[in-house]
Amino acid sequence: MTTPLRVVVGISGASGAAVGVRIVELLATTGCEVHLVVSKAAERTIAHEVGPRALEYVTDLADYRHALEDIGASIASGSFRTAGMIVAPCSLKTLSAIAAGILEHFLFRAADVQLKSGGNWCCCCARPRCISAISA
Repeated sequence: MTTPLRVVVGISGASGAAVGVRIVELLATTGCEVHLVVSKAAERTIAHEVGPRALEYVTDLADYRHALEDIGASIASGSFRTAGMIVAPCSLKTLSAIAAGILEHFLFRAADVQLKSGGNWCCCCARPRCISAISA
């Protein structure tokens, strides 16, 4: 018996929540073991952009949903092997926190573990153009 590929999907509060939901849908059809992490802001964005039941829907599609406070979850360890992590959509706050090593909550921590262990990592920022020199 082969072990399914494990993929971590993080959904941050950036606009474009449907992209994160669609990625989970597609991964679920492939037989991947999907580990989902959703930020508090994403919960609101998903409800607003995708629909009031979308969070429940995407949670049901995933094999595991990890709470933001659960720093002891399996995906918080580099010894828990995954095929990689996708953060979609990825807000600039999330991207900045990951880049700076700020581990405020579990979405940031899960990405940090992927980067430290040399795992595959994909971040989907939906910023069409820079708003200011600071976010450039």
